[in-house]
Amino acid sequence: MFAAEGLDPRRTSFRPAGEEIDGSIWFEGRTILFEAKWTADPHPASSIYQFKGKVDGKLVGTVGLFISMAGFSTDAVDALVAGKDVNVILADGDDLRSIVSGEDTAKAMLRHKLRAAGETGAVFSPANVRLRGRRMVFVEGRFDERILGLLREACGAADDVTVIPTGGPMNMIPLIESILLIADGPIELTAIIDGNNPGFKRYSTDLRDFFDSLNSGLRADTVAKLVVLTPDLDSAFGLVAEGSSWSDRKRLRRYRDDELKRLLAQQPFTPEVTDLLRAIGIM
Repeated sequence: MFAAEGLDPRRTSFRPAGEEIDGSIWFEGRTILFEAKWTADPHPASSIYQFKGKVDGKLVGTVGLFISMAGFSTDAVDALVAGKDVNVILADGDDLRSIVSGEDTAKAMLRHKLRAAGETGAVFSPANVRLRGRRMVFVEGRFDERILGLLREACGAADDVTVIPTGGPMNMIPLIESILLIADGPIELTAIIDGNNPGFKRYSTDLRDFFDSLNSGLRADTVAKLVVLTPDLDSAFGLVAEGSSWSDRKRLRRYRDDELKRLLAQQPFTPEVTDLLRAIGIM
């Protein structure tokens, strides 16, 4: 993939000073070290921090690209955002699948991710986002994006809505800022966050302050709304019981689309999800 686009990849892993690095590429005058993981579960913060430590010891301007086909845990993305220096960007399976399908290119993906991280500090920015219409809905993860997309299909929603996963609540503000830089015209923006995440009080206050600034004229053509689901999106739609273990939630993520649609169709919509349903064009 990298070789086909002239990015001069190192074809095998190498071990500088005892460190193992999967490979490197040369992109627009910059060395990018990369590590790729094909695992069943999303990668935790510890794995990314180990990789970041390898990048830290290299020439200033070197960037790390961490690729996880299964995506990243919320704490992994949040930990990078909270760090002092941003020198690692993240790509997941959907990013790579968009390249393999011809929807995107590796160079376009890198350019998008590097610019977002450089302008706003967004360490994860999905490269395959295609803005449609004036409505944008930001959610914490790819599974949330999938659920809302299936719900729109099941309900026959026709309005143009772009659902954008952020990788975690702390990456939400940087990613929203980067998207607003490229969005034209009036925007109706909704952010959906879970109320049961560690650090909720701190980052929810930051999000409310940020949205207040948008609504008070920071961007005159933007209407922004924050929706908090308690305890989280999975349980708000009745897909799992409140307090369910990660093993139950992991099993849910392996369901086929038709199975998830059937589960969603069996659940009555509660008042708590009314604002979310309006945001995605169902009500």
